[in-house]
Amino acid sequence: CLEEDMLKRVLDDEVILSWRRCQEKGLSSDIPYPNIIIRDKQLIKIINKNKNLIKIFNDSIKKIMKNIKKDIFILLTDKDTILIEYHCSPDLLSTLERIRFKKGISFKEESCGTNAISLAYRYKKPMYLLPYQHYCKILKNWYCYASPIHVDNEIIGYIDITTIDKHLKNEMKCIADLLVEIISSRFPYVRNQDMLKRRYMLGDRHIEILNMMSQGMTTKEISEKLFLSVNTI
Repeated sequence: CLEEDMLKRVLDDEVILSWRRCQEKGLSSDIPYPNIIIRDKQLIKIINKNKNLIKIFNDSIKKIMKNIKKDIFILLTDKDTILIEYHCSPDLLSTLERIRFKKGISFKEESCGTNAISLAYRYKKPMYLLPYQHYCKILKNWYCYASPIHVDNEIIGYIDITTIDKHLKNEMKCIADLLVEIISSRFPYVRNQDMLKRRYMLGDRHIEILNMMSQGMTTKEISEKLFLSVNTI
């Protein structure tokens, strides 16, 4: 339809501009693996900084894993496109290992050329890329859909869902959007819990009691639910 043709032309324009930037930066399309890989202490620091984001991502994946097929993988990056977590089937691991795919790789253009995450990072919106639209050959058989995760009007990371040599069905894009929505809604709550723990040295049980109180439960109701004495509460 006309609308789809217009959308394709817009995306192709964005891809062409990205290819030009890659060429201007002197990036070879024949690189065997990403140019930028964060390692050791720096990677540990990034992962610790994003521990709440990673926890919510992993918890959310468990809830929807029954809808995830074996031939796809789901990526989570930080706000700067550094890979901090991913889930895929064992069948895909050998394919990914050939291009040194692991936590710490950067998906910016200067690292691995035009890709869905790099474009989502630049344009701050969901992006879907077909294999031929990728700049580097190592991604030429990837179908990728990436979307930014917004919290309080800021982007805290990116979700990407990818298939290799197989078209990405609309249901998979919906799963990616669902993941983004779950993470966006859960993140402020988990972040606030973490801040309370660090500021007031509160344990998980303390946080649980405070949450119950905020819901209007009485001390007696809380004690009965947690099997604690009223004096302990």
